[in-house]
Amino acid sequence: MNSSNFNAKMSFPIETLPDEKLLHLFKFLKFNDLGRCLQVSKRFRNMALDEALWEKIKIVDQGNL
Repeated sequence: MNSSNFNAKMSFPIETLPDEKLLHLFKFLKFNDLGRCLQVSKRFRNMALDEALWEKIKIVDQGNL
């Protein structure tokens, strides 16, 4: 097996997922893990910044706690 075949077979399988499947998986991540996805690759960054993933953040007025 030459090195180009080896590298092709060792590609990270999650990178081959369609965007909609990857976005679905990202919905199950905690916010700090989603933030880490921003640092993985340009594609992961674009996907992790999708508004649908961040809509569950609620801003709480700490003065009322």
